[in-house]
Amino acid sequence: MIWDVHCHFPRNFGAEEEEDPAKLIDQRADALREFLRQVCQHSDYHLLELEIEDHWVRLLLSLQPAHSPAKTVQTIKANSSRLILEAFPEIEREIGRRSLWSRAYYLRGIGD
Repeated sequence: MIWDVHCHFPRNFGAEEEEDPAKLIDQRADALREFLRQVCQHSDYHLLELEIEDHWVRLLLSLQPAHSPAKTVQTIKANSSRLILEAFPEIEREIGRRSLWSRAYYLRGIGD
């Protein structure tokens, strides 16, 4: 099954206060992109598309029937949050919490 997933995080990774926020945002987005790919590969989720905007991520995933979509999102958000906060520990201070992601997400099935 193919799933379209949208997850939200703080606008620009909390980088508005930095001297050169665009450069920092690009570095963080590149790292997040790589971490999302790693999590999907490690968890046997087939990542078809990945798009990162200023405060959300869109993933197009092909999942095995045994993979629950909700559990998949939970796994991706938890592991990518841990990896990005290890790489950029200052994000936690900038956004004021330990998790990168908001609790909400949008998920829809779009075919086989």
